[in-house]
Amino acid sequence: MAYNTQDAVNTILRLKGNWLNANAEGDTKKTAQIANEAQNYYGQMRENGDTKLADTLYNSCLLYTSPSPRDGLLS
Repeated sequence: MAYNTQDAVNTILRLKGNWLNANAEGDTKKTAQIANEAQNYYGQMRENGDTKLADTLYNSCLLYTSPSPRDGLLS
């Protein structure tokens, strides 16, 4: 399947929603799997010249790497 920027963006946004749901359920294994899948899409975007867009999306989706209150790392 050929790379499509819009499809990559839509997939990342869908994964963000899935990550939020898994995080709310406390499913750390699933959140890690989702984050890994998202990283693959960020990589595809960068490889296809969409580096700035990938970086913007990544920076707006910091939830993939941010600790949750459940981790006990936030005050």
